[in-house]
This record gives sequence, structure tokens and C-alpha cells, in this order.
Amino acid sequence: MTTPLLIEAVVAVPMVFLGVWFGVYIFDHIPERIFQWLVLVLLAVNAFVLLFTAVPDL
Repeated sequence: MTTPLLIEAVVAVPMVFLGVWFGVYIFDHIPERIFQWLVLVLLAVNAFVLLFTAVPDL
């Protein structure tokens, strides 16, 4: 295990738990159908961000 990897893990693990907590909180406060659309939209945004950062010529 390298130091940069350890730093990434220390930053990423709390963010994962924060994301899970936020998702559960939102799920409890909005209708299920809207939550499903919100998840689909955020996944699509994530896919485009990953695509455009992975392929520099796009």
C-alpha cells in the first residue's frame, strides 16, 4: 500500500458513507418514482463525466 493510495482511501471511504446517508435521507423524503428518475439522471451525468475525462479527444 502506497501513501497516495492510503490518502485516497481516507478521503473516499467517508464520502461513500456520506453518499449512502444522503441517498437514504432523500429516499425517505421524496416519492419513489421521483427518486428513481433522480438516480437515473445522476448516473447518466456520472457516465458522461467519466467518458469525457477518460477520452481526451471528445
